[in-house]
Amino acid sequence: MAYQIVAIFKLDPSNVQLEVQRAETTGSALRKQDGFISFDVMTPDEETVVVTQVWASQLAFFDGLNGMREEVGQLPPPIVKSRATYGGEIAVSMC
Repeated sequence: MAYQIVAIFKLDPSNVQLEVQRAETTGSALRKQDGFISFDVMTPDEETVVVTQVWASQLAFFDGLNGMREEVGQLPPPIVKSRATYGGEIAVSMC
C-alpha cells in the first residue's frame, strides 16, 4: 500500500520562498530514489509551506530519505519556526 507524508512548516514570511527553493532541491533528489511516486509543495499563506510526498511503501520512504541524504550531503541550517509531520498508508485516493 502507498505511503504518504505531509509536512507543515511555519516560517517567517521572508523565508517562505527560500524554503520552497530548498523543497525543490529536495524533491529533485527524491525523484531519483526507488519507490518515489510524487512530491508537491504548497504555500497556503504567507508563513506556511506544506510538502507532501507519496511513496510505494513506508520502507521505500525511509530508504529514499537515506539515499537522498547521501546524494545531497549536509543539509543547510534550518529556517523553520515550527514543523508538524504526519505519515501513514493511503486509505483513499481519487485521481
